Amino acid sequence: MSDILAAADTLLAEIRTERGTEEVALWTLAVSATAFVAAWVVALRSTLPVEARIGWNAVRVASLLAAFTLFAVQAHGAGWLSGADAPTLNWFVDHSNSTLTVFAKIVTTALSPVGTVVLSAVAALYLWRRRGLRPAVLLLSTIVLATAASTLIKLVVARDRPLAAVQLVSETDFSYPSGHVTGTVALLGTFAILATAKKSCARIFLVVTAAVITCAVALCRLYLGVHWLADVIGGSLLGCAMVVAAATVSFVLETRAMQASLWNSDLRQLAGER
Repeated sequence: MSDILAAADTLLAEIRTERGTEEVALWTLAVSATAFVAAWVVALRSTLPVEARIGWNAVRVASLLAAFTLFAVQAHGAGWLSGADAPTLNWFVDHSNSTLTVFAKIVTTALSPVGTVVLSAVAALYLWRRRGLRPAVLLLSTIVLATAASTLIKLVVARDRPLAAVQLVSETDFSYPSGHVTGTVALLGTFAILATAKKSCARIFLVVTAAVITCAVALCRLYLGVHWLADVIGGSLLGCAMVVAAATVSFVLETRAMQASLWNSDLRQLAGER
C-alpha cells in the first residue's frame, strides 16, 4: 500500500511540473480530438442502430467536455495552454482603431446575453410555427442550460478578466468561459440542427453561418479586451457540447415519435382487417 501511495505522489509531482503539465494537456487534447472525430465519422453511417448512434453522440459530448475541462483547469492555474493569452491580448490592443471598435461593440451588443434571449425567443417562435412545439422547447431548454452552465463555471474557475485599462467596454464578472461565445454557439448551432433536415444544403449553410458568426463574436470579445484567448475557446467547446447534446435529444424524440406512429399505424391496420 505504501508503495502505491509513493508512486501516486511521484506521479502527481511529475504532473505538477511545467513539462508534465504540457504533456498532460497535449495528451488530453489529442485523445479528445481523436475520440470526437472517430465518433463523428461512425455516426455518419445511415445503417447505425439507434442505440449505437446515441452512444457515439455521447462520446462526442464527452470529448468536448473533456477538452473544455482541460482549458478550465489551465485557465484557473495559469497553465501551459493559457500561455498564448497575454500575447493575443497585446496584439489586439496594439491594432485597435475607432472603426473596428464601433463594429466590435455592435456585434458584442447584438449577441449579448440580452440579445441572445431575444434571438432565442424569435428562433423558438419560428420553430414552433414551422416544426412544432417540441423543437421550440428544446431550443429554449438548450439556451437556458448553456447560460446556467456558463455562469456557474465562471464562479468555479474564478478567472479574472484582463485589466480594466485595456477594456474597451466594462466587464467586471469572471472570465472563463466566454458567455457571449457559449450562447452564440448554443443558439445558432441548435437552431441549424432543429430547423433543417439532416444532410441538406440548408443545414450546411446554417452551420457554416453559425461558425462564421461565432468567430466574429470571439474576435470581437478579444478585441474589446474583455476576454483571454482560452475563454473564447472554452466557450466554443461548451457551446458545441450543448449543440451535440440537443441534436441527440432531438434524434431520440424523433425516433420515438416515428416508432409510435408506425405502432399506431399497425394497430389501425389490424383493426381494419378484423
